[in-house]
Amino acid sequence: MIRKDLNLSKEIFLQKYLFTIGLAPQSTMKWVSSDTDHNVKEMIHHKYQQFVNDVKVEGGEMILHEQYGRIKYVNGQYMLNLQPLSTSVQPAINAEMALQAALKEIHSSDYLWLNADAEAALREIKKDPNATYLPKAALMFVANKELTPEKRRFTLCWQYKINVNPVGNPIPFILMLKRVLSLTKYHWY
Repeated sequence: MIRKDLNLSKEIFLQKYLFTIGLAPQSTMKWVSSDTDHNVKEMIHHKYQQFVNDVKVEGGEMILHEQYGRIKYVNGQYMLNLQPLSTSVQPAINAEMALQAALKEIHSSDYLWLNADAEAALREIKKDPNATYLPKAALMFVANKELTPEKRRFTLCWQYKINVNPVGNPIPFILMLKRVLSLTKYHWY
């Protein structure tokens, strides 16, 4: 909760007070969305995504709760300054090596980007002649969320959305730590 004697707009908070929440060095918060809360008079919730050295922090988000032009509350989960981490964005392996490691873990040979009918259907659904299921690399920091925020550790990872048949979207996060590959997260959506 922001002290009542501080009349901070979201702009002033972001410019002058963002450091007070203890973000990791080289952090920025980029606006994602703003939603009006129809249950609380004049309350607007502004959502921001954390980036460190221009790399997304998976799960790193902040919400500013503004009422009558004044920030009342700030909450979220962030990569904090007190957490030992390397904010270097030099991955130990390149995107192609990470993709090959991810494909090896999935144990499939029926990828949708290799299926001409699936690719054609996707282009039609998206109304985009360039749409493809071909995995795209995304470099990001990922946390071990089972730990308390004070003990949370972030690691630089490659993320891919890999579409297989039967339809499923395993999303592996390939951990790069001391040039050793290991699968840190593996989700089906």
